[in-house]
Amino acid sequence: MESSRFGVVVAAALALAACGGVPVSDEAETAAPASPETSASGPLDGQFWRLARVDRGPLAGLAGAREVTLGFDEGRAFGFSGCNRYFAPYALSGERLQLQAPGSTMMYCEGEGSAVEQAFLPLLENPFVLEREGEGMRLIAPDGTRLEFEAAPMESGSR
Repeated sequence: MESSRFGVVVAAALALAACGGVPVSDEAETAAPASPETSASGPLDGQFWRLARVDRGPLAGLAGAREVTLGFDEGRAFGFSGCNRYFAPYALSGERLQLQAPGSTMMYCEGEGSAVEQAFLPLLENPFVLEREGEGMRLIAPDGTRLEFEAAPMESGSR
């Protein structure tokens, strides 16, 4: 019985070490800093934007029907997609912005809110060219779709 408990304890310790819960060696503490994809902060942190217009595609006819926002904090993008709040880690390399597949809350929505969200969220999975102009930001998708954002104040509870 005691040997089976020992086996369970060893298995649990190995599982925690594999998940990163327990450092396996001192090297883990002296490893190189995290890459931009896993960093706790990012170059766009503290910025918040409101979608102003889209030049083509399904979202173009819906832009303005519901508010869509995009913010950056602690190395992740987040915002409101017309129905739900979304979030995704991001990386910025030069002018190239890449978000990982976004997660979101799961509120039921129909009508405009649902249509806006279904058009917007898939766009986020594209790599974008990021351009800045005055108080605005433009994201250009590989197919040429342009999402124009205006600077907005960070809303409490928006993260």
